[in-house]
Amino acid sequence: EVNNDGVIAGEVFIPPQNPDGKSYLHAPVWIGSPEDYVAHDLGTLGGDFAWSEARSISEPDADGNVWVVGTSTDASADPQIYRGMLWQVDPAGNVLSMTDLEPTSNNVDANDVRVIGDSVFVAGDFVPESPNVQARIWESDLSGRVAERTDLGTAEFNAYQGNALNNDGDVAGT
Repeated sequence: EVNNDGVIAGEVFIPPQNPDGKSYLHAPVWIGSPEDYVAHDLGTLGGDFAWSEARSISEPDADGNVWVVGTSTDASADPQIYRGMLWQVDPAGNVLSMTDLEPTSNNVDANDVRVIGDSVFVAGDFVPESPNVQARIWESDLSGRVAERTDLGTAEFNAYQGNALNNDGDVAGT
């Protein structure tokens, strides 16, 4: 995904560096211009076989920082689980904060991000009890601290995925 300043978020394969010889995905942001983009790795939750991917990037906040959401694995867990992530990145590509949106839940997706005022909103989903999936919005402050979690849906209608946010904080999903 590309924001209006031309900052790109996505994923790249990291060449094999592990005993198993496998390549792994890592989430970077590319900053620069088409002639001289530079990739900046956002990192993972750690472990020998961890991977990450970026799914969405915000427009810059008042300080010029962008917010990226996606997924990272916790490779130290058995079985391996994935977590919804929120990264704060400064204009030089430095990661200022990396937040696990739902540290007590397994299998969390973070799909879209918007900065609205002094808050960062993330749309995604998590698995509170297998096999159920629940759509959720996370709201964090501009330091990356999650301040509020809101489950979507009603007693009659369960929302399964939060896929996209608009600039008013409305969510589209399934």
